[in-house]
Amino acid sequence: MKTLKVFYLVLALGIASIVIGEAVPAFQLSSTNDKLRWIQKEIYSDLPRKVDYAFIGSSHSWCAISARQIEAALPGKVVWNLGRNWVGRDLDAVIVRHLLSRHEVGHLIVEFDNPDMVGHHPYFQYFLSWEEMLDEWRYFMVDPGKIPFRYNLDPPATLSLFTTYVAQMAVRVPRGLMQETIVRMRALNPLAQRAAVDDDSTGGFLPRKREESKIAPELEKAEMPDWSAKSRAVFPEGSLSHLYTLRIIRLAGQPRAELSFLFVPVYRGLLPSAEKVRFYRRMGRVLLPDLSGIYEAGGWFDTGHLNTAGAKIYTAALIRLLQHGEAASLYYQRYRSGGDE
Repeated sequence: MKTLKVFYLVLALGIASIVIGEAVPAFQLSSTNDKLRWIQKEIYSDLPRKVDYAFIGSSHSWCAISARQIEAALPGKVVWNLGRNWVGRDLDAVIVRHLLSRHEVGHLIVEFDNPDMVGHHPYFQYFLSWEEMLDEWRYFMVDPGKIPFRYNLDPPATLSLFTTYVAQMAVRVPRGLMQETIVRMRALNPLAQRAAVDDDSTGGFLPRKREESKIAPELEKAEMPDWSAKSRAVFPEGSLSHLYTLRIIRLAGQPRAELSFLFVPVYRGLLPSAEKVRFYRRMGRVLLPDLSGIYEAGGWFDTGHLNTAGAKIYTAALIRLLQHGEAASLYYQRYRSGGDE
């Protein structure tokens, strides 16, 4: 009898957590991760506002796009860099959902990379909504023969995945409260205070000092990769990433936010293939900033991220595209005329 009471109590608390988590969307972004906490604060702490440019992506964008530099070049514009740890189109879609539910966004700019990941972001299970879970359920229940590609899980693995989703929703509120306590305790540590990045002052940009670069000096000024180098790493139609890209398109269409896809490079990485550029152009504009100056200046912090000097050059090239459109890209005509095919 006692065991049964405990079971019912746990069940009731789980249901209450799910209900509260859905009713108070801010709980869905609870995290001990500093950048995700900043994103949560920007979206939910202030009154709804106009955001002219919102950048969505991984730490590649986080370290590459200087929001304040864009604001200085385009006076009166509000710019948020919402890049965070790791690549994942599913988490991109979650952040876009929260952002557009609260704020008027003029231009939504989503990172794409080589390669685009087709699986789940490691944090997605903590942040998804019921709607996203149902979308995935429908996705996994579709006959694999009806779509060109599917992120395959056998039935036990699929059941395990959705059990995990429900369990994470059931502990979302207590987990959020516990995380808040941990963060407040961590903030008392002077070392943690000194190491923290002031995202408010940078607009979400993560500056990386050139003198702290992890790229060896003899490799720092690596040659710019040939623009025509082939890369077929486009996530295929029917993949999870494709599913969440389509979701971003639907979300952006509801408040009529302009949608673009921005190529963010990695060290000595290939430029996108013509196939990949065509793939994204079917869904929005494609922004391809000039990358040559980054290599000439030794602008890399490590193999995946720009240092502050590189970010300044990359952001300046991006500003040119924001001012004059995608056709101002050094690479525009090359891709338009067939690119690397």
